[in-house]
Amino acid sequence: MPSVAAVPPSLAAPLTRSTDTPADAESRRAFAKSKQESFAQNGLDLKVTTSGPEDTTLTITFNFSAKTAAELIIAGPFPKQCEQRGFKDILFEDPTGTTWVYDIATQKMTLK
Repeated sequence: MPSVAAVPPSLAAPLTRSTDTPADAESRRAFAKSKQESFAQNGLDLKVTTSGPEDTTLTITFNFSAKTAAELIIAGPFPKQCEQRGFKDILFEDPTGTTWVYDIATQKMTLK
């Protein structure tokens, strides 16, 4: 049986406590970059950036209508992953200029 050290980080058990996840501006920028790369690997041409004080806003810019994709994304584990890293809002932008804002604290999505 392999030791814990032998298990690649990608196969390790998910973090269960928010204190296990770095929640500083640098880690939020790195998280955004990794998510953009993950989307690209899945064939999605999306731009993922951070902004605001201490990079606490995550913005995903779509090249198609954002609302349906945003609803699918917020229904999964992504908002919790963002919350653990100290994000406060997730913005979903589409090419028409429409922006949906998901407030992590209230778990509500509104049109900006």
